[in-house]
Amino acid sequence: MPSFNVTSPDGRNFKVNVPEGATAQDAIRYVHDRHLGAPQAQEQNSTAPHETEKPSRTWGDTAVDVVRGVADGATFGFADEIAAGAQSVAGGALGGTSSYDDNLKVYRKRDAESGAGRLVGQLAGGFINPASRALQGAKAVAAVGKLGTAVLDGAAYGLGSGEGDLKDRAVSALEGGALSGVGHKAMGALSRVVSPQTRENVKKLLAEGVELTPGQIAGGALQKVENALSRVPGTGVADAYNRGAESYARAATNRVRTAVGAPLEYTPGFDRTNVQSAHDVVSSAYDKALAHAELKPDSELYGHLADIFDRAAIDLPPEQAQHLTKIVTEAVDGSLTRAGNHLSGADANRVDSALGKHISARGVTTDPHMIVQKDYLQEAQGAVRDAMERQNSPETTAALQKARSGFAMLARVEDAASRTGSTNGLFTPNSLQAAVKAGDRSSRHNATARGVALMSDLADAGKDVLPMKVGDSGTPLNAAIMKAIGVGAAPAAGIGAVTGMVNPTLAATIIAGRMAYSQAGQKALRHAMTSRPAGAESAAEMVRRMSQKTNLLAPAFLGNKDPSAYGPQGDQQVPNGQY
Repeated sequence: MPSFNVTSPDGRNFKVNVPEGATAQDAIRYVHDRHLGAPQAQEQNSTAPHETEKPSRTWGDTAVDVVRGVADGATFGFADEIAAGAQSVAGGALGGTSSYDDNLKVYRKRDAESGAGRLVGQLAGGFINPASRALQGAKAVAAVGKLGTAVLDGAAYGLGSGEGDLKDRAVSALEGGALSGVGHKAMGALSRVVSPQTRENVKKLLAEGVELTPGQIAGGALQKVENALSRVPGTGVADAYNRGAESYARAATNRVRTAVGAPLEYTPGFDRTNVQSAHDVVSSAYDKALAHAELKPDSELYGHLADIFDRAAIDLPPEQAQHLTKIVTEAVDGSLTRAGNHLSGADANRVDSALGKHISARGVTTDPHMIVQKDYLQEAQGAVRDAMERQNSPETTAALQKARSGFAMLARVEDAASRTGSTNGLFTPNSLQAAVKAGDRSSRHNATARGVALMSDLADAGKDVLPMKVGDSGTPLNAAIMKAIGVGAAPAAGIGAVTGMVNPTLAATIIAGRMAYSQAGQKALRHAMTSRPAGAESAAEMVRRMSQKTNLLAPAFLGNKDPSAYGPQGDQQVPNGQY
């Protein structure tokens, strides 16, 4: 289609596309009539440009737009090429011509003139696109990640909706991939604002009452910056870390208290007195439960012990089987006999403890015979406990179970508080984790390995969230942050080594830190970062799902063209002049 460049008397430039046979004078007349407001006489059969108003779209037109949009989205934008190719092969039987290029131009012009229904259809088509759904599958995500699948999805649509030669389409593919990738990240960020994706270990610690900092809640880059700032005197970050460590140890002792039904402690600070207090409540709970308990010989108890002895004789060498029988008989039958076949709760508890010591003495071993001995000793201890539950009231049995659970937790807390690295009873997640492993009676510590050992959940969560993720003050990140806020030397060298104390950036950092990391500031930040109203998670999940379909943004930017790019609209012979 020929075109002419026309310059008006006021200096404006127009580019006019005209039909075959039109002249430059026709183009000038069109510009004059259309844009300069001085119409010239034209004959009805003149070849001068003219236009008619675009007819309004009907509901039927909109329905067709939706259907064509669905086809476009479901084929990554290749629907027009597919339809044009089918018509050219059919040689006009389907309403087109034998020319692929002419058919394609008609389809693209029709699509460009369509309304909002086409975009709606494109979005729907993108959701049902089988290739797109395959890209979102587990195998694809495992191979390239969620961001990678979103980029590939968008690139595929960009390739299909692009025009021109392979080079032009490659550019469109890059645009579609970039748009989809950016959209994926943006939608992900929006979903976290709507409903933060708080890590499970963070949720667990918060539920236990541990006072976490914003960096410990968010993790990642924010935690690294926070760790570096904790070495800047006056920011308040180090104080917040200390409060977090104290509340973590307090959460462990509160578990002990919860087990025996004692009131929880929330007094600020933590030291040996907290450990002693937990010990006292467990001892009191045990004393009360045992005061109403008793143990007598019964046929079920002796039958269970006899069964253990028979199996041990098969599974162990004779000397070891006899030794096991002697230990259990002395602890259980010997105690009952000496007490006249009636043990008080306290005496019965001593039988339980005696068996427990023999179990602990076998510790962690790879000797198969020692492992069998340990298993049978634990079964004998269980048989004694079962007998006490049968012979005592449900209330007494429940109290004993609570006391035993509290005592087991207390043993791990006391072990952690006594380990190297603990200060005045204040222990770290590493110390608690070591104590949990030491108290694990399962073979080869397999309960600890599987994360089901008593209190391992609290130990593992603390080790994951609470330790600082940045190394010492000599790391490049720390040095960069120190320099940025005006600290001239590492704070570890002492306050006297800090220069530029009047630096406004440093002053602002300290003031902001003191406010944000005060107890009130911490509480407000924790609430802002982790709390949302009802329904927020559902809304966030919808946004997260959309983040994997950001290729659907491509139709709005890449798939809908200007109708003038494909020739006249309606009865218009020459499109609008272009400046």
